[in-house]
Amino acid sequence: MLFNSYEFIFLFLPITVVGFFLISKRSHALGTLWLVAASLFFYGWWDVRYVPHAAARKGWLAFGIVI
Repeated sequence: MLFNSYEFIFLFLPITVVGFFLISKRSHALGTLWLVAASLFFYGWWDVRYVPHAAARKGWLAFGIVI
């Protein structure tokens, strides 16, 4: 899925944005989790190798916290 594809513009983006605003009304943390899940789905759509695995996620999490 590319940023200029019809699937992204008319399906993925509206669902993600509306879902984020609806979920964020209840909990900001759940809204953030929604965006993370949508991001993983987006990158996994192109190639599942771009979705980080469990060991790599911990390393990226530590890196993000330190930075």
